[in-house]
Amino acid sequence: MVEHFGDDSKKSAHTELGSLSDFGISLVDSALARPYNATIGTIAPKIDLSKDYNHNSYAAKIGDFGGTAVDVVVLSKFAGAGVSKALGTGAESGLISASLAENRLFSSTLSLSTTGALYGGVFTPGSFQDRLKNATIDAATFGVMGAASTQLGRVGFLGSPGSRTFMQEMGLGALSGAPGGIVNAEVTSLVNGRGLTFDAGTLGKSALYYGAFGAAMGGIGHGVAKGSEMARSWWTNSSADAGSRTAPTEAVDGVSGPKSAPAKFNIPETGNIELGSMMRDLSPADQIRLVQEVVKSRPSVPVGSWMRLIGAEEMPNFLRATDQLFPTTALDTANFLVESRNMRPPTSDSPPVDFTGWERAIEMVKAEKIEVAHAAGGTAGLAAFSVMQSRQSNDFDTTVQPLNRSRTDAIRREIQPENNHANQRGAAPASQPVWKESLADKLRRVSPGTPESEWIIKR
Repeated sequence: MVEHFGDDSKKSAHTELGSLSDFGISLVDSALARPYNATIGTIAPKIDLSKDYNHNSYAAKIGDFGGTAVDVVVLSKFAGAGVSKALGTGAESGLISASLAENRLFSSTLSLSTTGALYGGVFTPGSFQDRLKNATIDAATFGVMGAASTQLGRVGFLGSPGSRTFMQEMGLGALSGAPGGIVNAEVTSLVNGRGLTFDAGTLGKSALYYGAFGAAMGGIGHGVAKGSEMARSWWTNSSADAGSRTAPTEAVDGVSGPKSAPAKFNIPETGNIELGSMMRDLSPADQIRLVQEVVKSRPSVPVGSWMRLIGAEEMPNFLRATDQLFPTTALDTANFLVESRNMRPPTSDSPPVDFTGWERAIEMVKAEKIEVAHAAGGTAGLAAFSVMQSRQSNDFDTTVQPLNRSRTDAIRREIQPENNHANQRGAAPASQPVWKESLADKLRRVSPGTPESEWIIKR
């Protein structure tokens, strides 16, 4: 169990240096045997390693410390994913607001509170009363650590999520752990019926212990993330090499890729869809099909909510897919979200949105569209491109709709008379390119006071 300061029931005897055996067995006991005994061991034979090493040795204490940190880091990954899905489902069903579901401070605090409650109440052996106490103490401790890590993560020298070095992760963990240690000492004293403790020695020891524990969590988490990234990269490269040796290629929607049977996608009806992760190992053609199927399955989800999940390599195919679905508005909407920098990472642990990558991808896909228009046959191609542009006013109600309906009607009335007047005075025939103001620019000009956050992308 994580050390609880202020609990006088755990007094250690004389401490020895210990051996490598003490360290190894203690590590296994803490990381594997103890969680097993607290769960499966309640109905199956227990694993008892308590007599195989010297609990009072420094080696055993370090092993116990490391095993606990590994358990908490691994558990936090599952708890974080579960909390993220729950918040997404709650926002979709209207139980909580979308802004609350996307709030990094709230999600980080809730994720680590859940981690602490699970570790103390489920994976730590003890009576029901002991488990309840441990769950309360650990939920408070790790919840504060989660909140502190989000706030401290904004400090420049600690880097940004997804790009921190090993030392930056450890530094952030250490600084976040100190306030968690203070809370741990106070809550431990409270649940044991002694009221708040203001003993400087107890608070200081607890802050130091959890500072070290937070540093260990940061280091282990960094190692796990880098290891997963290397494994995924190796698997992707191995698959690509195998595919390049055996599979012929074909061009689909302007994108070359291995010729194979279309992939089948498992798109959940509710909860979060990790679109970026789902796209990562697919062929270009399947990436486009996946995006289109996902967008169609969730017509009420704003495009920005999908864009923030997409990695740099998948950005062009995401834009190609959405542009095929909504050729008059998709690129304008994406460009506006990127220009306004109005996208946030889905969780506190997610890397920041790569706006530079999105700018490059948008320019790439726009250039492709212009090239296709020219290749379609000179003036005829430009005419087709101008018709596509002019359809923006007709698609208004099904693409971008401010919450203020009267403002919507005002904009629509302004757009339509312009078109009618042009027809009455003898506008250029369809074979001539007629360039019109984009819908996004029209909204910015006519309704400057409407925050873009109040625009809803309708599918």
